Amino acid sequence: MIPIRTSISPRHTPYANYLLIAANIFIFLLTFWPHEVFMYGQRILEPLRPAAQQFMLTPDRPYIWQFVTYAFLHGGWMHIIGNMYFLFMFGNNVNDRLGNVGYLCFYFAGAVFSGIGHSLLHTSPVLGASGAVAAVTGAYLVLFPNTLITVFFMFFYFWDTFEIRALYFIAFKLIVWDNMFEPKFSTQAIAYDAHLAGYFFGILAILALLSVRLIDSGGVDLWSMIRQWNRRRVFKDDVSDGYDPFNPRLRKPVNAYVKTTEQMEDNPEIDYYRE
Repeated sequence: MIPIRTSISPRHTPYANYLLIAANIFIFLLTFWPHEVFMYGQRILEPLRPAAQQFMLTPDRPYIWQFVTYAFLHGGWMHIIGNMYFLFMFGNNVNDRLGNVGYLCFYFAGAVFSGIGHSLLHTSPVLGASGAVAAVTGAYLVLFPNTLITVFFMFFYFWDTFEIRALYFIAFKLIVWDNMFEPKFSTQAIAYDAHLAGYFFGILAILALLSVRLIDSGGVDLWSMIRQWNRRRVFKDDVSDGYDPFNPRLRKPVNAYVKTTEQMEDNPEIDYYRE
């Protein structure tokens, strides 16, 4: 299943996202040079020019700059096309919400966090923007959970499209299926843990920024949905404790407690108090 469009468009030109896509493509064309090398008694296809290999992230002996540079290297045409496609699909609207400078900072932070996640669990070198793109996709999930994504799918000779909310598509298809279940059946050398670290960072970072109001909430993001759910839960608890919104004598703020009969004996005129 491939997402082909979203139901919203950015209000402003996402210059930062275009810059990242252009930089990734330029560096790929500069560094991609598949050639065979003889290693460990066998021939191995090496995708990068020798001078570019030092910029991959090597967890067993990392240099600090590698936590950024690895995200601009790719191992093949499908690798770069897939990453840039998803970055274009979800990054434009995230760029619009965060602004150009904020988006660039977020993207690089996502790359670093994904690299750390991979390094903590693996010793094999890693390259590619997938972790940073996952962080951007996680941010999209939080900022625009109810937008509709049009998805193309093919089953043998049958193909069609359907629409699904971003929350469900990203959470269940991209995160759970592609990075939790699919690895059990795949033999490809894909850094799934870097992807998961990127999603984890993207979701939590944007939730944190919304909670402290460093990002304006439009009332349609995941943080607003969580707050609305919590208010409903508190309201239901108050109603179950005796609060009647249609009885003036029993109306009280959500954060008030009804006094027991014993507590009200001293002053029968008071039927509630605030926290």
